[in-house]
Amino acid sequence: MALDEYRRTDQLQRQYSSHKKSIAQKRIAGTAALLDCYVGLYEHYTEYMNAIAIQGQRHEAER
Repeated sequence: MALDEYRRTDQLQRQYSSHKKSIAQKRIAGTAALLDCYVGLYEHYTEYMNAIAIQGQRHEAER
């Protein structure tokens, strides 16, 4: 009986440890994605702002 409990506990601990690693990897991937977006915005900021301004002008002209 004690051996079965030990095996179940050991299996649950391994699953929990694996789950924690998965969460950490997702957190790192999410952070990297946000940094990629920031770098893209930083590198193309003027283009982005010009596109927004053009769309705003078109929207105002349609009114």
